[in-house]
Amino acid sequence: MANYALDNASAHGAAHLGGLTGLFDDFTGARIAESSRLRGARALEIGAGNGSVALWLAGQVGPDGSVTAVDLDVSHIPPHDRLTVSRLDLLEQPPPAGPFDLIHGRCVLTHLPNRATLLPALCERLAPGGTILIEDFDPFGLDRAAHLLAAPAEPAGVAELWQRYVLLRQQLFAESGSDRGFINQAPQALLRAGLGDVQSVTWCRSWRGGEPGSWHARATLQQFRPRLVEHGFPDEAVDVLVRALDDPDFYSAGRPLCSVSGRAPS
Repeated sequence: MANYALDNASAHGAAHLGGLTGLFDDFTGARIAESSRLRGARALEIGAGNGSVALWLAGQVGPDGSVTAVDLDVSHIPPHDRLTVSRLDLLEQPPPAGPFDLIHGRCVLTHLPNRATLLPALCERLAPGGTILIEDFDPFGLDRAAHLLAAPAEPAGVAELWQRYVLLRQQLFAESGSDRGFINQAPQALLRAGLGDVQSVTWCRSWRGGEPGSWHARATLQQFRPRLVEHGFPDEAVDVLVRALDDPDFYSAGRPLCSVSGRAPS
């Protein structure tokens, strides 16, 4: 996480994490519920962010279960009786030993340069019959993410500006070491680790300005502002998009999230 392109401790961190929660928690919860037995489970949440998924899990596992949440910045995670929160740098430290009946991570592995060895290490920490669920943005959805279904009438050119920004954002993540193609390699990695029942599900929903998708987009835009300017994207253009992202006439096609699961042998 040391080379993550964004900083959850920044002034925009809470909005960034809240946007992810609003966009994807319902989908993530459904994927976990359909692939795992949660009552009494021991669960691990990596890159827990604001703890929304970890807290939901703590409510699902019941009094006989437990949840461990790890992240480099744990300041956004509220307490819960069945939740153990640990500050952990997955670049420098191994994941908790387990065993775990469920391991989940969303929008984290793609940013870690040790992703190719970390994913098998996580699989090794599954209990017999345990499930791992890894989620990240589908790189094949970049064209969709850059597309607006509608744009504010004023100022002119918001749709073109947004498309230019989205493509540059992808470049900035790549320059920071993110591998947006990793999620599409995850099914083969889970199979190589000996897991079965490997499934990949992709989900997407459109959103308008002022909704959770716009919180996430605006927070990312603001955090990238200095680097955008360095790459020739004008500061005034950032301001135009920041304002547009509060306008309900800004209507994004959305960005697909790919969810990959696998089960350890019983």
